[in-house]
Amino acid sequence: IDYWVKTAMAHDCCWEMITFLNYVLSNYPDTSLTGSFTKAERKTMLDFSFRHWKQHAPYLKGYLALTLHRMGRNKDALLVWESVMDSAKEAPDQGAFWAREDRSWLWYNDSIETHAFAIRTVMELMPTHEKLDGLVLWIFLNKKLNHWKSTRATAEVIYSLAHYLKKTEQLAVREEATVSVADRKQQFVFLPDKYTGKKNQIVIDGKELGPQHATVTIDKKSKGFMMASATWHFSTEKMPAKA
Repeated sequence: IDYWVKTAMAHDCCWEMITFLNYVLSNYPDTSLTGSFTKAERKTMLDFSFRHWKQHAPYLKGYLALTLHRMGRNKDALLVWESVMDSAKEAPDQGAFWAREDRSWLWYNDSIETHAFAIRTVMELMPTHEKLDGLVLWIFLNKKLNHWKSTRATAEVIYSLAHYLKKTEQLAVREEATVSVADRKQQFVFLPDKYTGKKNQIVIDGKELGPQHATVTIDKKSKGFMMASATWHFSTEKMPAKA
């Protein structure tokens, strides 16, 4: 590998893999575990990756930013990662997210893996960033409304969310919410070690339904995100109108 890295840098290519390799090495502070790579060689690799930082996809910028941070180049790490966070979009009902990358079939352009790793990167570099909660909200909504296409992406998300929930003291806690609809009120309790089933809902029969049910209020005092929805099921014997 050492020979390949030197050859790649000599030909000014393959910086994606060199950035990834150096990030992997940065996870092992004990240099005796990093094989033949010396501190000087890793610094040369880092300099090479940093020269190409503007060409990196957001996922790779996360790898590069964390490696820079762990090797004492905090200013450069923030330069790289702030360029990613500045490009994140925000919406009240979606959270914080990025536009889909071109050539999304490349491993470093996967939207879900990129988003999950972004959560971990923000938590290490700038844990009080105002978009952090929005990043988490988007990934929860994506799971509810979409699907994660690989076991690798799923593992990345679970690892990142567990890290986030533990840091914010939301992991394995009791959660409760009180739902009010017109004159009906019901409390729901969710325990971390007990499955409460799929029927955590209030059902209002059609005969009772009226304008007073148009407003649903949810009072939640525990930490963390909670998903809620209101749906109306109806049937009719009339044939659908023609287009």
